[in-house]
Amino acid sequence: MTISTAAGIAPDAAAIELEREHARAFLERDIAQLEDLWSDQLVVNSPMNRVLEKRKVLELLGAGIIAHHTYDVEIELVRETEDTLVVMGSDRVTMEPDSPLVRRRFTNVWRRENGRWRMFARQASLNPDF
Repeated sequence: MTISTAAGIAPDAAAIELEREHARAFLERDIAQLEDLWSDQLVVNSPMNRVLEKRKVLELLGAGIIAHHTYDVEIELVRETEDTLVVMGSDRVTMEPDSPLVRRRFTNVWRRENGRWRMFARQASLNPDF
């Protein structure tokens, strides 16, 4: 797993750490950590061409239906307001050790809840052209 920033993007240490925690928890299917990182109102516009709520994503992860063998993220934009953090970029994943690389574009929206950041929305689209 790697988290990097695109050339010319000033790293935002807090945002990068959140994304690192999220990527590690997702890669390891750490349900307890994801429960903590994700808002109870999380919605995901998934590359499976479905909108999924938090409970469904956790169910699919727990059952191994969603599983990543590798997960590399490149952050291209971080935009922060008082209560919202938007992170945009690309990621590359493999689902199994010998499976083909899947390339995606993503947007993660974090919202401040009770004084800490929790992921509120995620969009990920397949993008074989990059």
